[in-house]
Amino acid sequence: MIDSISKYIKEEDDILFKRGEKKGRLEGKQEGKWEEKTETIRKFLKDGMLTTQQLASYFDVTEEFVEGLKKELTK
Repeated sequence: MIDSISKYIKEEDDILFKRGEKKGRLEGKQEGKWEEKTETIRKFLKDGMLTTQQLASYFDVTEEFVEGLKKELTK
């Protein structure tokens, strides 16, 4: 799952990118944080109170990532 979402992380916010070690995957200890963040975004999407842009901005991910989660929920 982390490999599939890592492409949506803003590169300038990715710790590996900042260190010049961009390898296309997150560090192990960040994995849990991203799973938690993903679940939180899903909960906000279910509530429908915030827009895609607001969620992307607040959680520091791309709008495409939020849209992907939204599509996943509507399946």
